[in-house]
Amino acid sequence: MPANPWAADVRRTIGLVGALRASADRLLPARVGAGSAGSGAGAGAGAGAGADQREDPGAVTFGGLVRTRMGRRVLERLVSPVVGGVHSADPTELDVRTIAPGLLPALAEHGSLGAAVASLRALAPAGAAVNGLVGGMHTLVDALVADLAARGAEVRPGTAVRSVERSPDRAADGDVAPADGPFVDVREAPRVGWTVHVEGPDGPARLTAPRLVLATPAAATLDLLAPVLPGLAGVRTDPGADVVLATLVVDAPALDRAPRGTGVLVSPAAQRAGGSRGVRAKALTHATAKWRWLAEQAGPGRHVLRLSYGRAGGAGSLEDVVGLPGDALAALAVRDAAILLGTPLDPGAVRGSARVRWSQSLPQASTAHRASVDAVRTAVDAAPGLAVCGAWVAGNGLAAVVPHARAAGRRLASAP
Repeated sequence: MPANPWAADVRRTIGLVGALRASADRLLPARVGAGSAGSGAGAGAGAGAGADQREDPGAVTFGGLVRTRMGRRVLERLVSPVVGGVHSADPTELDVRTIAPGLLPALAEHGSLGAAVASLRALAPAGAAVNGLVGGMHTLVDALVADLAARGAEVRPGTAVRSVERSPDRAADGDVAPADGPFVDVREAPRVGWTVHVEGPDGPARLTAPRLVLATPAAATLDLLAPVLPGLAGVRTDPGADVVLATLVVDAPALDRAPRGTGVLVSPAAQRAGGSRGVRAKALTHATAKWRWLAEQAGPGRHVLRLSYGRAGGAGSLEDVVGLPGDALAALAVRDAAILLGTPLDPGAVRGSARVRWSQSLPQASTAHRASVDAVRTAVDAAPGLAVCGAWVAGNGLAAVVPHARAAGRRLASAP
């Protein structure tokens, strides 16, 4: 979202008409749009500021807020490409409180969306949240395993969790319960532990612990918890988008100048306009331009490009590429990369390619998803010694997942 719709780069993208419409944001009362649930990417095009409003502050979509205050061009040409690239979703389906939690309070404080954006951007300048690990994100797994081993934990790869159940280790008030030795008179409330039934290479096993953290995908977590937390029966979260990543290693000295910086996000409108001959990727990362360590390993003239496929419905949906064999996907990625980078790429210059498919990786942060997550949090918080972690409950990205996991760990560690 632009803090200043008259900035030269913004005006080039949204045009004079778009800049004029976006400027209306400064004249509108702060309440306008803050209760708008929106009704689709094309709704309200050219309409007045109050179009499609619903005074329901609990159901504000990101796209509805932007369209109401700044207009269709800002939504379609600036916001949709970024949201589609980051969340694989339509901004009119996403809850603004989930993907931009400080935006509505900042709007109320500063009086306009542009001023709210400027205030938030001052706290987190562009690029401040874009970090990685030298050697690649996969090194995080090895580091976590090593840290667990150093702390005396046991890691069991290839082991499936079949079910979990509560396992009280003290009886109710006043009852007599067996302890480690003789019988004791228990005068305190029962403390509940957890039993986990697993199946691994050596067969089934039962593990017990006073505390349990489930860092599993949403569907698996709900299947495990519904039998022990009846309030979660029937609760379902967004299943998350499927994404295919095509990675290319190319010898292309023309890319040394990084013609598109560190990458490109593709507008759904641009994909629709291109039809079958248009770009199918929703995003491209010029990895050797983004990460210095990777450029040093690749060497001069060699570049790593990563293209992302899979958008929620419509143009660029995963069905366009999911059935392609590896060679065909690499050829498509080369073609898309050449268009997006504005640089001819010879298919014969490809030195290597890889294909990875992520499932349930990007849950859409819709209002319905938020309501389901809130229900899970309420039920879990009421269960002693239990926590759930992961992007589906914390929000996408390590910047959301890590603080949430640390808070869960502190809560469990401080519990009696």
